[in-house]
Amino acid sequence: MGISIKPLRGKILAKIIKRETMQGSLHVVRRNDIPDRVKVLAVGEEDTDRKGRPIKSYAYEGGVIYIKKHSGQRFKFEGMDYIIITNKDIIGRA
Repeated sequence: MGISIKPLRGKILAKIIKRETMQGSLHVVRRNDIPDRVKVLAVGEEDTDRKGRPIKSYAYEGGVIYIKKHSGQRFKFEGMDYIIITNKDIIGRA
């Protein structure tokens, strides 16, 4: 059973991946600098800038991305951790 939230303009709904399940190597200076890794569940419609031009999203459904440590709105639903973020919170793709 999935979550039935549709993100709005420029927002991204993602599921937080626990650090214990992360594989590979990631070089960081301090332990607190490790970014969060999330799996994208849904992407809202394209947002526009001040001049009305569309802003392309870096995320796509099913993709895995890295986000800033203390970004987005986090919440729990049926025991799972979710987060709603924007493109500005994304720092990389896996």
